[in-house]
Amino acid sequence: MMRQLATQHAEQTELQWQAQAAIEKAVVEQHAAARETFALFAQTIGQDMAEQNRALVEQSQALAGQLQAIAALVPAEGEQIRSALQQQSAQALTSQESMRFQTDKKLNTLLDTTHRTLASTRENNWAHVFHDTIRQSTWFTAPTLSPGGWAVGYPYCYLLYRALEQAKPQDILELGLGQSTRILSQFAAAHPEMRHCVIEHDPVWMDFCAKEFHLPANSTLVQLDLETKPFMDTEVLQYKGFAEKMAGRKFDLISIDAPLGTTNEKYSRVDVLQLIPDCLKEDFVILVDDYHREPEKQMAELLLETLKKAGIPVASRCYFGNKNTFIIVSESRKFLHTI
Repeated sequence: MMRQLATQHAEQTELQWQAQAAIEKAVVEQHAAARETFALFAQTIGQDMAEQNRALVEQSQALAGQLQAIAALVPAEGEQIRSALQQQSAQALTSQESMRFQTDKKLNTLLDTTHRTLASTRENNWAHVFHDTIRQSTWFTAPTLSPGGWAVGYPYCYLLYRALEQAKPQDILELGLGQSTRILSQFAAAHPEMRHCVIEHDPVWMDFCAKEFHLPANSTLVQLDLETKPFMDTEVLQYKGFAEKMAGRKFDLISIDAPLGTTNEKYSRVDVLQLIPDCLKEDFVILVDDYHREPEKQMAELLLETLKKAGIPVASRCYFGNKNTFIIVSESRKFLHTI
């Protein structure tokens, strides 16, 4: 029995080895067939790639010939194309610049119209405020005025009247004879204890104003010629002998509306800078007309810098109308820059 089992086991083992050998042989044969197939496939691919490379070389050579032909045409036809493109580009830029110019022109016109409308509205408002303010005045009893143009505007008239009414200045310096003089002369007539000095360069204008309104005894009209003198890095129109004429005097109100303010692009009406701060009383008010112009703004800035360097605290503000007015006041008169 045992011998029989052993014989069967041996037979099974032999069969297993035979099967394993057959499988290995089949695998080897398959590998060999696969290698042969891959080699054939590689050979075919290589031939195709070689054919493709040859085709690419031929195409490249043909293309190079075409490029040479095109290059031969470029100097003539290419220049015509570039010229046409440049002309079209120039025309487009010209058209664009023209459109931009027209747009800017329309925009500037609109802004200018808006600015003028706003300025006129403000001027009209100040006219109403001024007339309401002087309605019950005890000293401004002949309120015949013609503000605007070269003369002061309604913001200036209002600020001047309020400064006179509230601060009661005793020494007034007025640069420029005109509409402001109409107000100041009536204040001087009602307050004979105070002094009012007017500086003017034009004798013809002085004669005309003398026929229009009367100056009281405490209003002094001084005629000073104009001359162009060096100032900072430029030359500015100024009153001749102004500093010498005003030497030693002190004022608590200065009205600046002269000399002519359109002769220099940097500075204007710089005369008082020769006197500041020595010409100022402890309590003072300074009014600057035409503050919408750059030269007057620059002068006012220098005035403020001078006061600051002198250690004099001040308050200032711009009032807007057809023409702007700038007011500078000492600390004690600070309420006047908020009226």
